[in-house]
Parts: sequence; C-alpha cells; structure tokens
Amino acid sequence: MTFNRRNTLLATALVATTLLITACAKVPQEELTAAQAALDKARTAEAEKYAPDTWRAASDSLAAANAEIQAQASKFALFRKYDRTNALIASANMSAAKAAQDAVVNKEAAKNAANEALATATAAVDSAKTVLATAPVGKDNRADVEMMKADLTGAETNLAQVSTAIASEDYFGARAQAEAITAKANQIINDVMMAKEKMMGGRH
Repeated sequence: MTFNRRNTLLATALVATTLLITACAKVPQEELTAAQAALDKARTAEAEKYAPDTWRAASDSLAAANAEIQAQASKFALFRKYDRTNALIASANMSAAKAAQDAVVNKEAAKNAANEALATATAAVDSAKTVLATAPVGKDNRADVEMMKADLTGAETNLAQVSTAIASEDYFGARAQAEAITAKANQIINDVMMAKEKMMGGRH
C-alpha cells in the first residue's frame, strides 16, 4: 500500500468517525424544556388539586424522561439513544395539556357543587328552625331541645364559614362543611319529629 493511499484511507476513516460522532443522538433538551413549561402551566391551573390523576401521569412521564436521559448519559456517546426519552416527553406534554384543561373544568364544577351544597344547607337550616319552633318541650326533653337550639345556632354560624371558604376558592372544604351542616339540620328535624310522635303516642 502506497503512502498516499494509506493517507487517503486514514483521512476517509477520520471523516467517517467525525460524521459518526456528529450523528450521535443528542439530548432532546428543547422538547424537555417545552414539556416542563407545559407542566408548569398545568400547575398554575391547579391541576394537582383539580386533575390529580392526569397531573400525576404528566409528572411521572417527565420524571421518567429525565431518568432516561441520565441513563443514556452513562453510555458511550455512539450508543446513546433517545427514542424512549422522546416518547416519554411526548406523553408528558399530552398529559400536562390535558391536566391543565381538566383542572379548569373540574374547578368550575367544584365551585358549582360547593354553591349548591351551601344552598341545600341553608334551606335545611331554615327548615330545622321552623320545625324546632314547634318542638314539644317538657321536663323530660327540655335539655335536649336546648341542645338542638345550640346546634342549630352553630350550624347558622358555620353557613357563614362556608361562604368564606367558597370566596377563598376552597371548594372541596366548603362542600364538605355544607354537607355536614345539612346532615346536622336534618338530624334536628328528625329528632323533633320523633319527639312529636312519642308525645302523640303517649296521649293515647
């Protein structure tokens, strides 16, 4: 093999190696940044609270993508592949976008449910007041009636707290509290009705 031919082969090998190294898979940093931005947008929309499952899927996919990038970084450059990373990033993007959309819809639904629960609780308290005013009072149940009055007064106070919770966008907490008020008011109504039936039965 002549000197020139040897040089040509070496040059060709060098060019091929350079091209191979240049062609090595690169970290999809731009796509990763975009996915993180999508996740941040979902967080701003309160997806963690109002679309937790979709949010978790997006967060898990992005975390897996970052882990895959670290795994590939431990390999020789020529053997790095980012196909799985790109798939995970795409999944994170899709889930993050859906989480942001779902959060808006679910938050509005939670608000409506809280307001409906407040309206129901208010009506229940009003009904309990009307019924309690007709409760039979005797020496045997006077303490019970006074306790029911105190419970009803507390329920009325709690209605204002529900309104405050709704104003501060604590829709889940407001709904739970309103439902508890409704249950208490209905219990008072039931107790008064039972007392009336007991008294009527004692007259026969």
